[in-house]
Amino acid sequence: MPYLEACIRETMRYDTTVPLSVPHRAMKDTTIAGYDVPEQGTMVSANLTMLHMNKELWGDPENFRPERFLKDGELDLASDKSLPFGA
Repeated sequence: MPYLEACIRETMRYDTTVPLSVPHRAMKDTTIAGYDVPEQGTMVSANLTMLHMNKELWGDPENFRPERFLKDGELDLASDKSLPFGA
């Protein structure tokens, strides 16, 4: 069953169900990735498609590889960097 769950996780990473995360409101002036985000009601959402296709995180994101979620044949949730539903 670990391989089946790895396939499901890889499918959700590869073909992101929700392209943008749940919006969050800035609670104070902050900087995200070099961009100034003012507190004044600014809404921030992450682009999950870009996260799930990031070569720095996944190495070869364009390839479907369920094995990336397995370690020694078991599901490795500690290394799971995906956010399939934007939570």
